[in-house]
Amino acid sequence: MTKSISDKIYSLNVLMIILVVGLHTIGEHPQYRFFRGIVDIAVPVFFVISSYLYFQNFEFSWQCYYKKLCSRFRSLYIPFVLYNALFIPYFYLKVSVIGIENNREVSFYWLDMLTSIFFGIPTVLNGPLWYVQALLLFVILAPILGFLIRQSKYMVLIIIALGTIMAQYYSYFTILHWIPCLALGCHCAFYEEDVIKMIQKIKSISHIKILYGIFIVSYILLCCYVIDDKTYESFIYYCYRIFSPIWIILLYGLFDNLLPTYFVKIVSPYTFFIYCTHTFFIYTVQHFIILYFPQLNIYLYAIVSFIVAFLLVLLSGILISRIKPLWILLSGFRVKNSKFVTKKYSS
Repeated sequence: MTKSISDKIYSLNVLMIILVVGLHTIGEHPQYRFFRGIVDIAVPVFFVISSYLYFQNFEFSWQCYYKKLCSRFRSLYIPFVLYNALFIPYFYLKVSVIGIENNREVSFYWLDMLTSIFFGIPTVLNGPLWYVQALLLFVILAPILGFLIRQSKYMVLIIIALGTIMAQYYSYFTILHWIPCLALGCHCAFYEEDVIKMIQKIKSISHIKILYGIFIVSYILLCCYVIDDKTYESFIYYCYRIFSPIWIILLYGLFDNLLPTYFVKIVSPYTFFIYCTHTFFIYTVQHFIILYFPQLNIYLYAIVSFIVAFLLVLLSGILISRIKPLWILLSGFRVKNSKFVTKKYSS
């Protein structure tokens, strides 16, 4: 992985975390259909990035496999347990004090609570952590995917095609639903030079940036308005989302500095924290806005909710990061990476 790609991944992580917060801010309201089509690309892109990073410097040996397991245990499982446990006081505050409805029907039977905290069974207490749970299973099974794709650079096409069909029979919250994204990330890691060369050829096409802009806007409009009302449940919409990382990779190949460098420097160390806690802030902020500012129209309500929730969760991350022992655990031992990002972007 080159320094340029590393920089782009940091920037891409920040952009996608913004979209994730936007996704849970607007929900499934039909008036937000166009915006939903944009923010819905975040999760597929995250799966591609996670797979790409996993297969960096990957070797088919027990030593490498064990090292990857230990690394992900620290960076994924320990935070998974902690953020699930943090959900409990939040839930009591949300339901008993603030008065927000328990629409997820979380069970507080002690045995269910323990298995939910440690394994996400029968439910992941902190909703967004289903993604972390899926990644933990991916880490265990990843060498199988890596072995297949390593056989041929064209194997990814077969796996994506089969994965797209297979995904229709598995839940959104399972790793099998996201096989095409994981395969794409693996392919980019193993055949990175080929991918870079392909992007360079595309970049050399005359007026490619204008053509790309026209294409991507038309693509989003088609998938948001031409298909049935429940776009997020249709096969066409699934294909739109699952292939969206391809267009995002091309976007970052064609354009540089999509986000201000200083903004990336500030937010990047806290992207994981924002992902794991943002719904706490969104639902609380939305409740108070509805309670005290009911006169806001639907679009202004969404904008205010997004801005306030994002700033609050970012500020909370900055404050908590001052408590080093706690921050080390909550960040999944990413503290060193956070220092690197700050130093790198300040130079």
